[in-house]
Amino acid sequence: MALASVESADWNDIAALAWIVTPAISSHSAMADQLFDAHGVEPAKRIEADNEAVITSLVVAGVGVALMREDTALEAAAANDVCLWRDIRAETALQFIHLRERKDDPVVHALTDVVRSVWPRPKPHTRSRASPPDASRGALGRAW
Repeated sequence: MALASVESADWNDIAALAWIVTPAISSHSAMADQLFDAHGVEPAKRIEADNEAVITSLVVAGVGVALMREDTALEAAAANDVCLWRDIRAETALQFIHLRERKDDPVVHALTDVVRSVWPRPKPHTRSRASPPDASRGALGRAW
């Protein structure tokens, strides 16, 4: 797909490209699946990678498209390494976990305090694929 046609591309056009996705067990994969489901498409080809830096490198190399963290996508776009398609956002739940036996550890307490100061408390919700809980934003990136 040529750069000039990116702006006019629809979901069918984008789904026809190779998609770099994470393993099915990940929240990143669930976000991508939510987008595909919401638009009634399936990627023609999936390339699996389980590391954000690898995914970004594959997109920059022109291997395929991917759902990327917004800050990463904007930085790559500013460097003219990728082209962003539309203003796509996806959300996912973030969790901080630790071993139960370390619940009284001062380091875990300090880290938990930092996490609470950075992440707002989630709003009560009914969990579903259509409306995921609190989120990190993403952007669709592609090297052209």
